[in-house]
Amino acid sequence: MRDILYVRDVAELLGTSEANVFQLVYRGKLPARRLGRRIIFLRTELEEYLKSLPRVRELDKGGEGR
Repeated sequence: MRDILYVRDVAELLGTSEANVFQLVYRGKLPARRLGRRIIFLRTELEEYLKSLPRVRELDKGGEGR
């Protein structure tokens, strides 16, 4: 695995579009860096960020969310 990821890589990992990744970066929602004109992501920072996000509550036994 590479230590540096590009927008295309992150979009693929998150199952979203490159445009959405750009929006998340510009809103400050994803940890990104600039390398010249390129936006890059350090794999370790992205993994730490994703681990810090709150977990989705599991559905209750009745099948309905709360």
